[in-house]
Amino acid sequence: MYGLIVCVIASLSFVTLAQAQQPAPSVSFTESLDMLAVACGKDIDTHCAGVNLGSNRLKNCLSRNQATLTAVCRDTYGKVFSLIDKRAQARNSVLKHCESEARKLCAVVQKDNGAVIECLLSAKRIGWRCSQAITEANFR
Repeated sequence: MYGLIVCVIASLSFVTLAQAQQPAPSVSFTESLDMLAVACGKDIDTHCAGVNLGSNRLKNCLSRNQATLTAVCRDTYGKVFSLIDKRAQARNSVLKHCESEARKLCAVVQKDNGAVIECLLSAKRIGWRCSQAITEANFR
């Protein structure tokens, strides 16, 4: 009886360890912007109305107005922009980490990055680093 309990506890520990070693997917751009809208919607309307999201304009506007932002927005916007940067870096690293697989498996579509990603996603076997990069970029 005690042997069975020890086996169950050990197997649960291995499952938890395996899950901890798997790469965490990055947060999508949509999810990041949703978090920003909830935390900073009123502040954006007040201080940054009409500011374009691109080229860090909204981030710069919030940073310039940091002293007058609500506490929730002030605590959140840096984290959200960090998540967005992490997602962009993860997406940019996929082709770097999957370069050899792309050359072997996707030679026909080499000029179109989107097609290369689609090809890699449909491939039956890719390397661990490539698979990890795809997961972190949240392509799966």
